[in-house]
Amino acid sequence: FAALAGAGSIQINSNAHLASLEDAFPALRSVDGSIGITSNANLKTCASFASLADAGSISVTSNAVLQSCSFSVLVGVRGSFTASTNPELAVLAAGKVEDITGALTITDTVVSSFKDMFDSLARVGKDVRLTQNSKLASLDGSFPKLAKAGYLVVSGNQRLATLGSAFV
Repeated sequence: FAALAGAGSIQINSNAHLASLEDAFPALRSVDGSIGITSNANLKTCASFASLADAGSISVTSNAVLQSCSFSVLVGVRGSFTASTNPELAVLAAGKVEDITGALTITDTVVSSFKDMFDSLARVGKDVRLTQNSKLASLDGSFPKLAKAGYLVVSGNQRLATLGSAFV
C-alpha cells in the first residue's frame, strides 16, 4: 500500500503469521474512521504509520507477542486511543499526539514508563485509564503537557511506586 494517503478505516485482524507491519503504509496521512490492529498472534512490531497525522480512533488489542508500536507523527485522534491486552508491549510511541477527543486506555502491557511516549498530549476528552501494566514502576514525567482529561484511572499496576510529576 505504498501510495495510500488516506483511508476510511484500516483493520488488520487475526493474521496468524503476520510478524511485522513495518513500512506497510509509508504514505498514509489520514484515516477518517478507525485503525484496528487486533489478534495477530505473531505480530512483533507495528512501525508502519510513519506519515499518519490524524485518525478517527486507534485500537491495538490482543496481539500476544507485540513488543512495539509507533505513531511517530500522529497529532490528533478524533476518537479513542486504546492499547489493551498486548502482554509483551514495552514501547508505545505517540510523542506528538496533542489531542485525543475520546479516551486514552493503556492496559495489560509491560510498559515500565510512559515518559517520552506522550510528550505533547494536552487534552483527552474522556477517560485516561492506565491499568494492569505489570512493569509500570513510575509515571514521573509521563504526561508533561496534559492539561485536561475527563476521568483519570490508575489501577492495578503492581510495580507502580510513584506518580511523581506525571500530570504537571
